[in-house]
Amino acid sequence: MTYLPRVVAFGILAGSGWSWAPGILNQLLQDQGEALTVLASGMATGVVVSLLLYRPLLRVSLGGAALLGAVSLPLGAFVFAVTISVVHLLAQAVTGESYRFAEGGFEPILNGVRYAQYSVLYGLIPHLGWGRLLFPMAVLTTLCLQRTVSPLR
Repeated sequence: MTYLPRVVAFGILAGSGWSWAPGILNQLLQDQGEALTVLASGMATGVVVSLLLYRPLLRVSLGGAALLGAVSLPLGAFVFAVTISVVHLLAQAVTGESYRFAEGGFEPILNGVRYAQYSVLYGLIPHLGWGRLLFPMAVLTTLCLQRTVSPLR
């Protein structure tokens, strides 16, 4: 049995759920059009991160998967910021409306680095509230991905 359909389906579901984090933290859900770009970018990010992680998850124990989960938070944040930068640029070109990640220049890599840094900072500073949530969610999501592909071993 092939892993690809399961991994892609998992990525779409997980990414749609994870799109709430940047949507809430950066108030990207205020406008319907922007909310749709966040959801689309989240789903694409979920697929990309799931595809990057599933092979290593086949080879590691539960502890290794938890470690990969912690690493997946900045990885996912980076991929999301790059993806939403591209999606916002395309949406702005199609609709003529201004989108946050396309304003003032197109810097997807810089946005990705910033989002990855912020994800780690939020995770390391628990009194911000999100620190208690983001890393455990990343670990749990990664463990769920491992469980999704592990029956196929």
